[in-house]
Amino acid sequence: MESGRRSHVGSNPTTYHFESMPFVKWFKVTYMSP
Repeated sequence: MESGRRSHVGSNPTTYHFESMPFVKWFKVTYMSP
């Protein structure tokens, strides 16, 4: 299952970037938040 997911992500770099954007935002907010 994981292997299939990895292949899908590699096939769709746009989707990966789109999902990564909110993740980075959340991480930054959580890291900066006290």
